[in-house]
Amino acid sequence: MVMPRHSLTEFRRIIAFDYRFNGSKSLDDVAERLSCKFEFEDVYNFEEVICHLRSGGFLQDWEKAMAIKSAVVYPPMIYFLFFQINNLGGKLFVLETDESWYSYEKILLSMRSFGKNAGIVCNFISLC
Repeated sequence: MVMPRHSLTEFRRIIAFDYRFNGSKSLDDVAERLSCKFEFEDVYNFEEVICHLRSGGFLQDWEKAMAIKSAVVYPPMIYFLFFQINNLGGKLFVLETDESWYSYEKILLSMRSFGKNAGIVCNFISLC
């Protein structure tokens, strides 16, 4: 099944984080750790979002990328876009849809737990 391309208008907020590997050693390790609770999407379904992030200076080039959403919540409330920049880590963007009932503060607080499950440590950068 071909997934539709996502538009910027679908997202209430885009929150940027730096991440570094801590337990995981690569984006493949992160994917393995998260595979039981998340579904994977083609990163290029987020082409409009990626262009927005690039034009805003939040993202340049990357070695590897991954897009995931919750496997148990429909319609999705949150998407995660990972971009591995080097062997130490990269950028992570949390895309909150209009379906979300999370507060901004709840998302920020939940990233510590999410990072632990993924084997990464996240540091907030800003809203995009």
